[in-house]
Amino acid sequence: MWLKVNSDGIDIGDRVETIGASLERELFVAQVWGMYYVQSKGCILYRLRRGDTHVPRLYTAKNLRLLQDKQKVRPGDTVHPTPKWSGDGDLLEDIEL
Repeated sequence: MWLKVNSDGIDIGDRVETIGASLERELFVAQVWGMYYVQSKGCILYRLRRGDTHVPRLYTAKNLRLLQDKQKVRPGDTVHPTPKWSGDGDLLEDIEL
């Protein structure tokens, strides 16, 4: 028998950023390594991995932010002048590079 669980939108393999809760101020970027549904809490807990190191504590979705959801940087719209050079000038022949 299966129990229907509402998704938080976070899947295994997603890159997430932790959000500091109360006095916890260590914020870091990690990858979701495991998901566990805890029926007594009624939510999914996520296990994270930073590089090759597994983070010992579990996080809820409210303590995580998907990196894909961050705002995108808009493309630049500034027109930069292109330098113009006619080829005139002195050559430095006595310098070894």
